[in-house]
Amino acid sequence: MPPVARPEEHVLSNDISETTRAFGLPNDPQAILSGHIGRLIRLAFRQFEIAVLKHLRDLGFEDLRLTHVQMLPYIPVSGIRTSEIAAAANMTKQAVGQLANEMENAGYIRRTSDPSDGRAKLVTFTDKGLTLSATYPIMLARSEADLLKGLSLEEFHTFRKVIARMANVDLSE
Repeated sequence: MPPVARPEEHVLSNDISETTRAFGLPNDPQAILSGHIGRLIRLAFRQFEIAVLKHLRDLGFEDLRLTHVQMLPYIPVSGIRTSEIAAAANMTKQAVGQLANEMENAGYIRRTSDPSDGRAKLVTFTDKGLTLSATYPIMLARSEADLLKGLSLEEFHTFRKVIARMANVDLSE
C-alpha cells in the first residue's frame, strides 16, 4: 500500500495546474475549494430560492417552505402521479410523499385515485394550489430579476445562455 501524503505535502497535479492556468483561475487548493463553479452555482441557486420564497410569502403563501417550492414546477395543472414527480424532480418517492402530505394538509393539492390505475395516486391542485400555480411564474421572474440585479442586459443574456448550455437546456423553444 502506498504511503498516504500529509496535507502539507500534497500539491496540485500538472493537469490541475494547466487547467487553472488556462482558465485564469487561482492555483491554490483552498481558493479552488471555496470558489469552484459548482459551489458558486449552488450559492446563487440558494439565493434564488430564498428570493422565490420571499415573493411567495409577500403574496400570502406563508406556509410554504423551500422544499415545497422545489416540487412545484413538476406538478402540471392536469395532475401527475407522485412517482412521476419523484422521477422528474430527482427525489425519492418517500420525500415526495412527505411533501405531498404537507402540501395537501396546507390545502394546495389533493390526491385522488388515478383513473387509469386505482392503486396510484394522482396529485392535482386545489383552488388555492391553482392560485399558487398561476402566481409562481411571476414570482420566478421577479426572483430572477432580484438575483441578477447589477448585471447589464448583455451580461444577463450571456449568463442565461451559458447556464443553459452547461445544463444542456435549449432555450430556443
